[in-house]
Amino acid sequence: MLHLRFGLFRDYSHNSSSEVVKALASTGIPGTRLITQEVPVEYGHVSTVVPELWQKYKPDGLCCGCSPEDERLSTCFDLVALTEQLKEAGCPVPVETSSDAGRFLCEFIYFTSLRISPWTVFVHVPPIGEPYCVGQLASTVGKIVQQLLEQKKNMAKSVPDSARRVQSLEASA
Repeated sequence: MLHLRFGLFRDYSHNSSSEVVKALASTGIPGTRLITQEVPVEYGHVSTVVPELWQKYKPDGLCCGCSPEDERLSTCFDLVALTEQLKEAGCPVPVETSSDAGRFLCEFIYFTSLRISPWTVFVHVPPIGEPYCVGQLASTVGKIVQQLLEQKKNMAKSVPDSARRVQSLEASA
């Protein structure tokens, strides 16, 4: 699983997403190889580095953000089901589904990633201490990753082998 985190921007002294991903990387997620990368808050860098990271690591998914106006991109994951599963699991931080990754670089990195692979989600992380600590946020992101990987595994089981071969052929054509 590839986790992108934004670096500092404007006059902020820290970035919650960066702190949460660092904490998650130090504790790990059972059964998951976690690759983390800090991304500078620059459009040009995102345009270059996101495709390179997908090519280099070939991750099972990306947890992180332009597409033409008339192009609709969406994730393969069932985010409504994910939200319900997380509520039932009693996550330390409430989670909700949104159809808006936000403005500025958030939307850009999400859609840049979706154009490469639909196995992408964007997670907004609230500011640390308002009211959640980094440990609570990292635990919640860890649960999100585990549920996403479980969803992907279950989807793969439900696709017949013949369909997988067709998808592979189409992808390499």
